[in-house]
Amino acid sequence: MISPGRLPPIAHAAFLLGALGVVAALVALEPAWLVDLDHRVVRWTFEATAGDPGRERFWMRDATWQGPEVTRIAVALAALALAVTGERRRPVWLLAVVAAEAVIAPASKLVLDRPRPVWDDPITTLASSSFPSGHAAAAGMLLGIAWVATNGLEHAGRRARLGQAAVRVLALAWTALVAADRLFLGVHYPSDVVGGVLLGMAIVAVADTISPFVPRSPIST
Repeated sequence: MISPGRLPPIAHAAFLLGALGVVAALVALEPAWLVDLDHRVVRWTFEATAGDPGRERFWMRDATWQGPEVTRIAVALAALALAVTGERRRPVWLLAVVAAEAVIAPASKLVLDRPRPVWDDPITTLASSSFPSGHAAAAGMLLGIAWVATNGLEHAGRRARLGQAAVRVLALAWTALVAADRLFLGVHYPSDVVGGVLLGMAIVAVADTISPFVPRSPIST
């Protein structure tokens, strides 16, 4: 039975996978409006950063400290913390999601093999393909985990609701910063970032459909 106002997890997974498929198809087809939008946005963000040592340092540090490896380690540490408290299933769930993202995100770059933006004097250069953004995929994974891990707290006490809001706002801020550094460093197009976030969230949604992170009773689900 589905409670009013809540969609089943499989609906979330289907929506995210569908949205990812649409973005990937558009990137593959390269309609003129998307190419123009991608190039206009990334040129504006890159030019807002290039040549300014302070801005370049800020976004480079952001890219380092919020990179995929850091995000994966953070989730693995959260799994370890849960295991210390006696949890068994949720730590395994988190580690499985991290492992899936670590394999799927890099592999997905090979599908379209999209070239990255090219600059005469780049701030930084990367060898991998552009779509989807690996940084954004890891951030999307973290955002998805934050959402599923706090599901149901909207019906709990005031402190629990505040905790839910804090976790989700922090995850959104983390994801927004990651998305921004990809653009301001000029290493990705906006559609790469959108695709990456959708991929990371979709991985979590599929995992939550197969095995819910928060156990759901027949009434609440």
